[in-house]
Amino acid sequence: MNEGIGLAPYVVDLVIERTRDHAPALAEFAARIEPFAGELLSVWANTYRQIALTYSPGRETGSGELTEEVVRAFFTGLRYSNLREAFTALDDWARQLAQSSLLFDGALRLSAEYQRTLVPLLMRAYSPGPELQLTFEALDELFNGITLLVSTAYIETGQTRLAAGAQYRVIGQLTGGAAHSLNDVLASILGRAQLLHDRVRDDDARYELDEISHAATSGAQMMRRLQEFARAETQSQFVETDVNLLLRDASEVTRFMWRDQAEVQGLFIDVVRDFADVPPVRAQPMQLRRVFVELIINAIEALPRGGMITLRTERKANTVLVSIIDNGEGMADAVRQRIFDPFFSTKGSPHLGMGLTMAARTLTDHNGIWSIESAPGRGTTVTLTLIVAPRVTEPKAVAPEETPQVLSVLVIDNESAVRDMVGRMLSSEGHSVVTAESGSEGIAEYRRKKFDLVFTDLGMPGMSGWEVAQGIKRLNPQAIVVLMSGWAVSLDPRKAHELGVDLILQKPFDVAEVLRVIAESRAVSRAM
Repeated sequence: MNEGIGLAPYVVDLVIERTRDHAPALAEFAARIEPFAGELLSVWANTYRQIALTYSPGRETGSGELTEEVVRAFFTGLRYSNLREAFTALDDWARQLAQSSLLFDGALRLSAEYQRTLVPLLMRAYSPGPELQLTFEALDELFNGITLLVSTAYIETGQTRLAAGAQYRVIGQLTGGAAHSLNDVLASILGRAQLLHDRVRDDDARYELDEISHAATSGAQMMRRLQEFARAETQSQFVETDVNLLLRDASEVTRFMWRDQAEVQGLFIDVVRDFADVPPVRAQPMQLRRVFVELIINAIEALPRGGMITLRTERKANTVLVSIIDNGEGMADAVRQRIFDPFFSTKGSPHLGMGLTMAARTLTDHNGIWSIESAPGRGTTVTLTLIVAPRVTEPKAVAPEETPQVLSVLVIDNESAVRDMVGRMLSSEGHSVVTAESGSEGIAEYRRKKFDLVFTDLGMPGMSGWEVAQGIKRLNPQAIVVLMSGWAVSLDPRKAHELGVDLILQKPFDVAEVLRVIAESRAVSRAM
């Protein structure tokens, strides 16, 4: 499957599946709300304008407002139980919203406000009773689906926004709630595709399942790179870091610029990796990756007619040299001497002239050295000199157990798709599984029966995963707790242990990763 194929079709299918049981209630809702259509459009238009005043930095929101045409298609689809028509109309709107200047948290607020403004109309259209309650439940599932569509749209347009010059702010917005929502979807898609793959024998069906798994895995890799790149907090410690891996990640994060965007403009830019077998350096990986991304972006912008960028590493004595080389326009000596000055830029708006300034500051924090060679028409070579990390003793590998052990496992997650999928993964390996949809229910289950292993989601209403872990540890300090998270969690093992968590499983994950965590949990249990 090509990397350019988006996840939207799979997300739309998932939203339809989740909403299918509520189709009758939604059809009745659409019929009853029709007399108030004009009033609803007016209220939603005013809601959009109010949200835009707060969450649109430029105050020019573009085409993100719900149009009468979209609303009509949406309600028509609901009324005739054509959920695909309804959600396809909303998916188109979500993409227009993502391409406007409305920030992601504003988009989430907008969706919530759209749902809230329906309440007065529902009270006029329905009498109090079970039917109204069923309608509220159906609308909750409906707007959960809308949130997933909006999240997907913002993530898939995020790389285009990166090219617009506001990369740090925009990607930071995207890798909060949007990443968490989409990682839940990816975890469900990937897990279920793998489970089905093991059950079917038809070659065509297996091929399609492989393609779905490939799409979900590609999306997961993209999300992890973006999450790591945009994570706002700074690591408190320097660690051994593979610069080849960071350069590879930086080239993948910017691929849409040097390949996709360049091809649209009729240009060809090739990125060549000339990596030597170099030792690790002492670095803060996320900060150093940002430096590499900034330098690659600068190299791309120096190739208005296309060209080649070479990423090179080599060892020299007790240092590692990292070079980003382009054969582009180059720069005069007067420009070269000022490129680290704050707010100095030769590129005009929207460039603020702070990218290389911040990169230079990061390199100083790493006790590194810059070297820049450039001349007009002869390209530019930027070389970073970094210190090799001192040698450390590698921890001894834990020998795997020869006989598989059947475990009793408690899985806690408010997302039924993820909860059921993890349960099936574990059950397929012979483990005994009990599931719970909230932290309080999970702790109640643990009081009734002590489990060998507990999987708990991080972001749940009412009680977070950290609170669940601490509650489980109060009941049994020897309990093994695994935290499942779609957020960009950054905690060292000691801090996580202090909060009651023994292991962290990053969403989305596959069967192999779940089995790896089970093996690690056995090692943790033996060490207690």
